[in-house]
Amino acid sequence: KFFKSQELALYGNDWIKHPRIAETNMPEGFNQMSKIVDDFMLELGYKHDRINHVYEKIKEGGPENVVIVAHGAFAFSFISNLLDIPYPEFVTTHCCMDCTGVTLLEIWDEIPSPVIIKYNDLSHLDMTVDFKDIGI
Repeated sequence: KFFKSQELALYGNDWIKHPRIAETNMPEGFNQMSKIVDDFMLELGYKHDRINHVYEKIKEGGPENVVIVAHGAFAFSFISNLLDIPYPEFVTTHCCMDCTGVTLLEIWDEIPSPVIIKYNDLSHLDMTVDFKDIGI
């Protein structure tokens, strides 16, 4: 409930400065994740401008595709940092992340920020159930 509160929403991108959060270890963890994301993007050739919420392409020839396999908590934190969406806002609006859900993000030269193409996509799974096969 607190993550959805107007009280926390008023803090925006400074949500980790809210007294209820600042007294926990969350700020340390999210500052660490911010550094991980920014270092990762630098390796791919993009510099993250957190003030203006954009990426600048600083080198050509980076990989065309990158795959990250992660559990939900890491994925939520990584993606919210990557997209500059405050973690509480991201978690409460994109609250579902299945174990095998695929999230696809792209960076286009025309848009200086990653864009979500697919979120928690499960189309790779056969979701049909033949009840005869399971004894029902």
